[in-house]
Amino acid sequence: MRARLAAAAAGVMLVSGAVAVGQVEPTVAAWTDAEHLQSTLTAGVLHPPQANGCPIGLLSTSATLHWLEPEDPPSDYSYAWELVRPSTGALIDSGSYPSTTGEHEVDVSGLLTVVATYSFRIRAVSGDWESAEQTATVTTLLGALGVVLLGSCTWD
Repeated sequence: MRARLAAAAAGVMLVSGAVAVGQVEPTVAAWTDAEHLQSTLTAGVLHPPQANGCPIGLLSTSATLHWLEPEDPPSDYSYAWELVRPSTGALIDSGSYPSTTGEHEVDVSGLLTVVATYSFRIRAVSGDWESAEQTATVTTLLGALGVVLLGSCTWD
């Protein structure tokens, strides 16, 4: 029985010694892995349509603005355009064209403002991408009998 008591006492001392020694210390571990990830990223640019003339006839009330497709165009794109009055920011008209279109006629006969400047803005659109705008300036003047005529048309 004495041996049993000695063994029990030794066990209690061992457990209490482990508790009294302290708490578990945090351990920091690190490792490296020989594998790595490699990727290539290519930035895309959607270029604007290329200006290609804006002829007007003598005593004309309209001009046909011509453009060429953007440089290095994507396979699927369209054009968004708008006609604005820069002095007021007023939107006169807007719309869109398929990529196969390369001209837009600006008719000033219905515009009431004479001696005014208008901006025709067009950009290429492909999905969520939009190019910078290509802008043409159209000016009107008062002709004979109060008819609004085109004074000039130029791509900026």
